[in-house]
Amino acid sequence: MKIAIFGLGYVGFTAACCIAQDGHEVIGVDVSSAKVDMINGGKAPISEPGLQEMLTEALASGRIRAITNCEGELEGVDLILVCVGTPSAADGAHDMRYIAEVSRNIGHALSQREQAHPVAVVYRSTMRPGSCDGLIAPLLYGELSGDHKDSVQLGYNPEFLREGSAVKDY
Repeated sequence: MKIAIFGLGYVGFTAACCIAQDGHEVIGVDVSSAKVDMINGGKAPISEPGLQEMLTEALASGRIRAITNCEGELEGVDLILVCVGTPSAADGAHDMRYIAEVSRNIGHALSQREQAHPVAVVYRSTMRPGSCDGLIAPLLYGELSGDHKDSVQLGYNPEFLREGSAVKDY
């Protein structure tokens, strides 16, 4: 499979390395050019047992690469995992602006594909109930056009990783 992962923090980077180790092609997307350069240069941006070795192997085999802009990069992608941050405010509410922004960007990029290849867009970010229907779907599908709308399925898959055992938890 060809998989794009948006957000290369703790959850996203761990998922990218584990998925690449399973033999899939992974495109990691992050707004931080420093993080992208670090990954493409062979240095893991987080410290977690096994990840550095997994990154080294995935880069050597051509199964992983990182980019800052997804335009023109989602052709043939089968699965998109969204792992962007949702920082908590003092009252416990999640800041959903990164989710909103990435949803629009993904929808726009998917509409630019030459063919409306089926793709699942799965969110693994911490979100309150109803976020997929109330926030994400209108933004994501609002950017899609024609056949592209029918080719996209939306889902949510929560992720729970512990520091020090993230690879095992994955």
